[in-house]
Parts: sequence; C-alpha cells; structure tokens
Amino acid sequence: MGPSPLFTDPREMNWQFPLFIHRQDNTDAFCKFHPRSDFGVVHPEYLCPLVISETISDENESDRWRMLIEAIAAARAGHFLMKSDAEERFFVVAIYLRRSLEAERYIVMQTSADEGNPVRI
Repeated sequence: MGPSPLFTDPREMNWQFPLFIHRQDNTDAFCKFHPRSDFGVVHPEYLCPLVISETISDENESDRWRMLIEAIAAARAGHFLMKSDAEERFFVVAIYLRRSLEAERYIVMQTSADEGNPVRI
C-alpha cells in the first residue's frame, strides 16, 4: 500500500502555485514568491495546503513568521475556492516545531465572505 496522495515528501513541500505580494513601498509593484514548507498536507483537487509545518532551521526561529504568512495566503486561497453557500469554513493548520521540541499550532482562517476581511490566527 503506497502513501496517501494528501501527504507530501517530509523533506520539503513546494506549493503548486506562486503567491503575489503587494509591496508597500510602491503601490504598483508586486513580488512573486514560491512558498515552500518543511512538511504539508495538500488537497489533491485544489492543490491548496490544509496543513503546513516548519521546523527550526535558523537561530532566531524566523521561519515561524514566513510559515504564518504562507498560512494566511493558503487560507485566503482556500476560502476563495469554497462554494459561496458552503456551511463549513476553510482553515489551515500551521505547526511550528521550536528548538525546545515544543510544537506550536495555529489555526488560520478568513472569517467572512468579504474578501477585504482580515484573516484570523
């Protein structure tokens, strides 16, 4: 029996789509970013992450903040892909493994159909 198609290689998960980030220093400029996670679970139809995870890889644990930014983008993308009359809300679980081997878990979701509504962590 082979591995489930939901799970990715535990060494690194490259997302199947890029993110475009609006820069604050220039209102017309966007940066293209290719997200990657140390581990993840991806929905096979939508290619949208359901779970993303990072482990400590630098001294100041800055990967946590990159992971949360990626979780926000995934929550917005998943929310956009949901049917407008869906009763369930799309959410992303982000897990960060600290240097002390404690795991921090974040639930990230957009709370309303309004696209301008902030994402909650």
